[in-house]
Amino acid sequence: MVAPVNIKGDNYTAKVSKHGELLTGTFFSSAEKITLTSDNVAVTIVKPRAGQKMILTGLIVNTSRATGTDTLVQIFESAAENSSVVSKAILSFDMPKSTTIVTSSLLIQATEGVYINAVADDSDVNVTLLCYFVSA
Repeated sequence: MVAPVNIKGDNYTAKVSKHGELLTGTFFSSAEKITLTSDNVAVTIVKPRAGQKMILTGLIVNTSRATGTDTLVQIFESAAENSSVVSKAILSFDMPKSTTIVTSSLLIQATEGVYINAVADDSDVNVTLLCYFVSA
């Protein structure tokens, strides 16, 4: 007989994988992807979930050959969907054209109830955000 069990503490839950492994570290449960297709137009990557905070664990960003010399990419918290008004900056960096960056081992906690938006000063930028949610 199998009994479902969760071990919880300090907003983290230990889980058992489908292969019987005990997972105790942080892991992402969501991969949200957007494509920024207009210059300087903010797009929402992740919408808030009631009573939960988002933990950002990784990021994949790539630019196409069509982008300019350097593209400024900004990822930030905002109070409104698709808004360019920055409540709190998360990451900001320049990307050369036809480049991909991958970050891992991030543990950035977003404020409860905010949208995670991105904007770039050039089009054709793809942003994939790896994250999971914890109780607030």
